[in-house]
Amino acid sequence: MGKKDLLKSTAKEKTKKAAKKKVTAKKAAPKKAAAKKAAPKKAAAAEKAAAAEKAAAAEKAAAEKKAAEEKTAAEKAAAEKKAAEEKANAQKPAPAPKIPEPVYASQNVEEKDLSRKILFTIAACLIIIFTPIIIASHINTGKYYLEVTDGALELWQGDFEPIGKELTITMPGAVPPEIIKDVYSKKEVFPIVSGYLINKADNLLEANGLPDFQYIKSTLNAAKTYAVTKPLLQDINNRLTRIDFMVFLYEADVAAGMGTVEGRKAAIGHLKKAAMLDLGPLEAEMISKKIKSLQKIKAAPKINK
Repeated sequence: MGKKDLLKSTAKEKTKKAAKKKVTAKKAAPKKAAAKKAAPKKAAAAEKAAAAEKAAAAEKAAAEKKAAEEKTAAEKAAAEKKAAEEKANAQKPAPAPKIPEPVYASQNVEEKDLSRKILFTIAACLIIIFTPIIIASHINTGKYYLEVTDGALELWQGDFEPIGKELTITMPGAVPPEIIKDVYSKKEVFPIVSGYLINKADNLLEANGLPDFQYIKSTLNAAKTYAVTKPLLQDINNRLTRIDFMVFLYEADVAAGMGTVEGRKAAIGHLKKAAMLDLGPLEAEMISKKIKSLQKIKAAPKINK
C-alpha cells in the first residue's frame, strides 16, 4: 500500500469515527437536555428538603428546651415544698415525753375496774328503784279528780309524785255530776270544765250594761284548752268570732256617732275588719249595707260661732 492509500484509509477512519461520534452525540442530546431541564426541579427539591430538615431541627430544639424548663420548674417546686415541710416540722412543738407506767400499773387497772363495777352496780340499783316511781308518776298525771266544796266544783290532777294531786281549776256555781267517781280520765272530765266556761261566757254577754269583751274572750280561750272534741272546739271558735263581730259593730257605731269625716272613716274601717271574719250570709250582707250607707253620708257642716 502506498502512502497515498494510507492517508486515504486514515482519513476514512477519521471520517467514520467523526460520524459515529456525531451520531452518539445526537443520541445523547435529548438525555442531556432532559437532565438540564430537570436540574432546577432537583435543586428546588433539595432546598425544600433542607428547609424541612432545618425546621424539624428547630422544633426538636424547642421541645428539648421546653422539657428542660419544665424539669427545672418541677425540681424548683419540689425543693420549695420540701423546704416548707421542713420549716413546718421545725415549728411543731416537740411531742410530750411519754411517762413510763410504774411497776404497779396492773394493780391500778384492777382497782379502776373494781370501781367501775361498783358504780355500774349502784346505777343499776337506782334504775331498778326509781323506774317504778317514774312510771307511777307518769300514770298518776293522767288521773283527774272532782271535788265538791262550798258551792263550787274543783278539778284536781295527779302530780308527778306517785301519790299526790294539785288543784287545776275551781268552778263556782258549777253543777256537779249526780255520781262523782273516784278517778276520771281527761276525756271524761274536760268537757265538764269546757261547758262550764262556755256557760260563764254566755252569762257575761247577757248581763246588763256593756259586756267586758276582753274578759269574755279570755274565758272562751280558757275553754279551748279543755275542748277535747272537734265539734266543741268549733263551737268555741264560733263564739269568739261572734264576739269580735259585736266589738267591731260597737266600735263602728261609736265612731259614726261622732258625725265627722274622721269618725265616718274610722267606722268604715271597723266594719271592713268585721267583714273579714268568718260570717254567715246575713251578717255579711248587713256589714255591706252599713258600709255603703256610711259612704253616702256627708259630714255635718261646721257651725260658725
